[in-house]
Amino acid sequence: MTTEPRHLFVYGTLRSGCGHPMADLLSQHTTFIGPATVPGQLFDTGRYPAALQAAQDGDLIHGELYELDNPDEVWLWLDEYEGYFPGHEGDSLFVRRQAIASPHEGPPAYAWVYWYNRPVDEFERVEGGRYEK
Repeated sequence: MTTEPRHLFVYGTLRSGCGHPMADLLSQHTTFIGPATVPGQLFDTGRYPAALQAAQDGDLIHGELYELDNPDEVWLWLDEYEGYFPGHEGDSLFVRRQAIASPHEGPPAYAWVYWYNRPVDEFERVEGGRYEK
């Protein structure tokens, strides 16, 4: 398993084929590795999904794994898009943390994931961990 932090796991509006402009931008600065999962739970906020780290064994989020071409550059606009403010995490909508991503093909890898940084009590859980909007 690699500990190189050049990988990004996405599960919502940044997935390929979802038609979001940020997904298109991401595809220009990454190499698509393939479908993958990370331990966690997914919630539907109405506008986008919100991921929380796994509360129990067996909770999985389905998404995609990418390798970043130039992480220092990509983090600048991805962090802004996700509402992540390094050094001010209490003010951040999402926080970026590493998790073990398991691609459908190939070995597990450490990948950065944007985890939701607010309560999810009012949101419906996405059963099966696959965001389809």
